[in-house]
Formats: sequence, C-alpha cells, structure tokens
Amino acid sequence: MKVATQEDVDAFVENDAFEFEDAIGFRDDLTSTIKKKLRLIVQNGLIDSVDSSTIYQRAREMDIDLELNEEGNKLKIPRDKNKVKELIQLLNEDYFISLLSETKYITNSKRKK
Repeated sequence: MKVATQEDVDAFVENDAFEFEDAIGFRDDLTSTIKKKLRLIVQNGLIDSVDSSTIYQRAREMDIDLELNEEGNKLKIPRDKNKVKELIQLLNEDYFISLLSETKYITNSKRKK
C-alpha cells in the first residue's frame, strides 16, 4: 500500500473541515501507518463529502474525544498523536458497531461485501 504524497498531506491539512493546533507538527508526527491511511482517506474523497459536524457526531458515537472550534464549523486537530490516530482511523472507517450485540470495534483490515 502506498503512503500519502506531499499533495495528499497538503489536501488533508488544507481541508475546510479541520483547524490544526500545529499543522507543521502534524506533518512531522505522521507515521508510515498513518500516511497509508491518510492516502486512502484523501483518495476516496470522504473528507470532501462529509462535513465536520457529521464527523464530530460519529466520533462521539464511538467514544472518540474530538472537539469543534468556537464557531462549531471545524474539527480541532490537537498536537496529540493518539487523538490524531483516532481521527485518522475514524475517517478511514476503521471503527464499526456489531449488528447484533452493538459492541464497538476497531479493525485493522476490512473488505467490502
């Protein structure tokens, strides 16, 4: 799997849905795993088709601690590797809820049915 290009990272950082505490630090902290997921997120266009309030609501449903900015129109992205990882996993649709037991899961692989 390919990692995010500089253009992919730029597209993510410059997306209107996000407000970065430290965009340079975000770029510096990207691991190869996060870069792979980031490429998929940018390439599938999800961040362009889902607004920040929907992402925020879904994060809350999965017990992911994200915040909106003061205007309530952008997700605040802190310089916290764990929170960034959770956001990237959410945007890559790595979280799901079991249909029968409604148990929440994080997956490291998936395939379409």
